Amino acid sequence: MKKLLSVFLSIVFILSCLTNIFTASASFSENFCLTLTSDEDVDLSNIEISIYKQTNIVNHTQNLTTFDKEYFSSAVSNANGEISFEKPQAPFVIEFNMETLPSGTGIKKQTLTYAESINSDNITIYTISNVEAVFVYNELNFHFKNSDNENVLAIYEIVSHDIDERLMTTTMGSNTISCALQHYGQVDVNGTSFAYTISQEYLDMTEIEHTELLYNHGLITEEQRLANICAVLQKENGNQYITTGLLEILKSYKENTSSSALQKMASDTLYEIEESNIDDPSTLTYVSRTFYCDHTNCLENGVHKIRVYYSTSTCYSSTARTIGNKALEVLEYFVNQLGFKCPIPLDSTPGITDSDNSFVILVTQSIGLGRTIYDTNSDGSIGAYICINGNASTKYDTILAHEFQHAIQYQYELYGRTDDLWWKESCANLASMTYSKNVLNDLSNRYGEYKGGVQDYLANPQYSLTLDDAEISVREYSVLFPLKLSQAYNGIDTIKEIYEEIYAIRSISTLKNDEQIFDAIDNVLIAEGNNLRYELESFGKFNYNYASSYNWLNAANWSDVQISNTQLTQSVSYSPTIENVGYGYYELSAAPQTINISLEAVCNNPTETTCWVIEGFNNRNIAKATKIRFTDYHLNMTYSFSNALTEDIYLIIENTSITDNLRIYITIN
Repeated sequence: MKKLLSVFLSIVFILSCLTNIFTASASFSENFCLTLTSDEDVDLSNIEISIYKQTNIVNHTQNLTTFDKEYFSSAVSNANGEISFEKPQAPFVIEFNMETLPSGTGIKKQTLTYAESINSDNITIYTISNVEAVFVYNELNFHFKNSDNENVLAIYEIVSHDIDERLMTTTMGSNTISCALQHYGQVDVNGTSFAYTISQEYLDMTEIEHTELLYNHGLITEEQRLANICAVLQKENGNQYITTGLLEILKSYKENTSSSALQKMASDTLYEIEESNIDDPSTLTYVSRTFYCDHTNCLENGVHKIRVYYSTSTCYSSTARTIGNKALEVLEYFVNQLGFKCPIPLDSTPGITDSDNSFVILVTQSIGLGRTIYDTNSDGSIGAYICINGNASTKYDTILAHEFQHAIQYQYELYGRTDDLWWKESCANLASMTYSKNVLNDLSNRYGEYKGGVQDYLANPQYSLTLDDAEISVREYSVLFPLKLSQAYNGIDTIKEIYEEIYAIRSISTLKNDEQIFDAIDNVLIAEGNNLRYELESFGKFNYNYASSYNWLNAANWSDVQISNTQLTQSVSYSPTIENVGYGYYELSAAPQTINISLEAVCNNPTETTCWVIEGFNNRNIAKATKIRFTDYHLNMTYSFSNALTEDIYLIIENTSITDNLRIYITIN
């Protein structure tokens, strides 16, 4: 009996073991084991991960798979750095909670993707050895390095940040200033603090640009800013630094500040620079012209008196006559042929007592090329006068086309306020280009007049399309957005329709802002069967390869005008800010392979964010382009290079919101 019992128990034990083996085997097939290791002796417990199922494949091609993810579970490592969890019955994603990593550590990949057949993996937690501060689009960012100087991902917080001006120099024989701003402080990585320092050089600035640089970085007060601006403008030849933006700054201080001292300083400077446009008041005289308008919407019954004032000591009468004749040709084109409203003169032009209700064109040597100055007339209308440099003989036509467009814009509630500058200036450049192309037939010889603004815009596309910032000297002069609209629709008539819609919107509103300009553009495009969102999205891709996108520009040499790309590095996290109606261009250079792209949007409405994934080769020729709209705050993608010739992947992140900035977190594994 004992022998039988022993045999029975042995059979039961064997069956039990077999059952345990089968049970363990079944359990292993359903569980995933993640083992964490460390390059140094750090505590690997309590590191948290979240597990997601890959769901809702948004887009799938041979190269690009875009997917949403659905939360499945979470898990935490034990004392040995081991994490075990039940696998979803689908491809799944693991995301580390970076805040639970040990103090002063990072990882190569925050997001891991797995097929459902994979059962285990090993991940190393790296101790950060040093921190390198970098600027991405002029915004401070950090690279975290392990002991092998490899990039790792880490969560951080800037706990202190200061800026000093260093090495300020004035270039001998010129009025330009160069300086370096040193940024330094402490950055915290989960409780471990690292010091950082980085310098950024600014070369060949004017005194105005230097002042605005210091002011925008908080290194000088508002009073010092205005005092510096006024001191420069009141110098001999100070008028050469005047821009529409500077005039608006002075007018804003004059009209809006509560400081009587600042008001007086701004008012006195405005008076002096407007009076000083006359080179030699003792020899001031004029030639007169009359423009006959056949436009029905005219406040002067179709007859416009024009006087070209000049100082005989600095300008020949023949120059004044030439300018007067060209003014008639410009007005004939914009008013009679294209149907724009007529410009209105000022009833009191500074320094000129005998203008006799004429539209004044003042020939002067005290400005760069041209300037239009506006003010309110006694009857409440907005009048203007134009200054033009008499030495710019080869450019009279295009300068007048630009400046008269400003005088025309004032009749459509586009007065030159800061919120208007981007549209006002870019459309004035478009008017000048249109005149060059359609009347002068020499756009290729005139492109240099517009090139600077385009170059400046493409060098800083992440800033708002509407930005007016002295650090970005001529950004608002970019012609690209109205040029795209005119080419996509009905030419310059589309711009005129937008002007008219702006006038209709602003005539019933006491507030003036750039949202109204976007509303006007949207209303005009909707009438054409499209909308603003579509145009803003395609604008980013147009600019990526603009030389072939804008057919007007093909005849000119734009080879040195390029979009500013941020070069991405795998296993480095980037977190730039893209301002409203701004664009980020990011480039990853790598051998053909499969990469994981993780994007996180921090904004009020992620659905206003769009991403283009572009595979390019041979100097940015497009091999493949896919547009993806965000539906949530996260966008997850896998991309496989398709062509052995391919060298680069470009991400174009478009913030199509017209009011809110976007913080975008980019990680490529």
